[in-house]
Amino acid sequence: MKQTNEQIENCRNYPTCKASLCPLDPNLRNVIWYPDEDICNRRGLPKTDWLPRQRRIAKKATNRDFFFRLADIKAITRIHRSIKGHNPDAPIVSRRKTPVTRGVMGVVG
Repeated sequence: MKQTNEQIENCRNYPTCKASLCPLDPNLRNVIWYPDEDICNRRGLPKTDWLPRQRRIAKKATNRDFFFRLADIKAITRIHRSIKGHNPDAPIVSRRKTPVTRGVMGVVG
């Protein structure tokens, strides 16, 4: 984990980047993202096929009060104006049908 934190800190965009979904973050799958939040603009990182989808969601989503997780972004096949993420006031239900509560700083845990 220390090595990954060093990778994040060595990223050329690190000092000014405000993207909540950082491709270098080891806890990426536990982070939530709202369509009005910043998106990583670094190019050429491996396994970031979800970034173009995230950009399209940010451009098309009209309801910005609902959040998305990385798994949601990866699973989306069609992006349209009425796309809607998870309601922040309702618990998230995982595949095991157990509620996942929203943690501190917008992290799902």
